[in-house]
Amino acid sequence: MDDDQDPIDQQLPSRPRRRLDYCASCKQWKELWARGMCNTCYRAKLRERQEYIDPHAVPRRKKASEAKLLKLHSTMEGVLIQLGVSEEEWQDIFQILEPYNRPIAHLLNRRAEISRPRSVEDEGQ
Repeated sequence: MDDDQDPIDQQLPSRPRRRLDYCASCKQWKELWARGMCNTCYRAKLRERQEYIDPHAVPRRKKASEAKLLKLHSTMEGVLIQLGVSEEEWQDIFQILEPYNRPIAHLLNRRAEISRPRSVEDEGQ
């Protein structure tokens, strides 16, 4: 490297360029990403498809929020048991909280099936 050359003028390595051509969808002169389409059109086509899953969506957040709701639900059940709440009051409380439990209803149903005590009638079958 020459000492008299300004560091700003140095050529930095750049990313490989994509092919420039007319986009098959919007007919503009752009870098082509896939299937002859620019990035904007290609992503728009992917979003139109039903089975497309956004790569930036974080399904872990949904699982984390479900886990948090399930833990809070369990804690509330424990508190109600310790308070000795009657069955009627229990049903009233959970009916009030039903909108909050909708996101985890499928988990609550599965947990109820797993923890359901087996009756004598079930054992005979």
